[in-house]
Amino acid sequence: MEHSDGTAERLTDFLRRERRAILAGDLPELIALAPEGARLVEAIEGHGRAAFAAAADLAAIKAQAETNRRLLEAALAGIGAARRRLAEVARARDGLDTYDRHGAAQSIDLRPGRVERRA
Repeated sequence: MEHSDGTAERLTDFLRRERRAILAGDLPELIALAPEGARLVEAIEGHGRAAFAAAADLAAIKAQAETNRRLLEAALAGIGAARRRLAEVARARDGLDTYDRHGAAQSIDLRPGRVERRA
């Protein structure tokens, strides 16, 4: 996987470090890696397929990049779920929405010193 400027090896190393950071949830490391990733993309765009010694090298790198993409998507989905859950907990702390026996909505304010509101 050698090219005269080592682009393919640098990309492989970058993808391994990126994967470790994703799996560890190391957001500061992912942010720190971003400029290097951008430089590698520019280098590849400049060299095209010539940056890779063989089609197998290119296929392996594509597979690593795809794995990282899926891991990042899963991490983002997890972060979104956590944010939604935290918002639910915050709403439950402040009040409770419920219905009376006639189906009318009512909101009960649970914050200290607040008066109960009914819809």
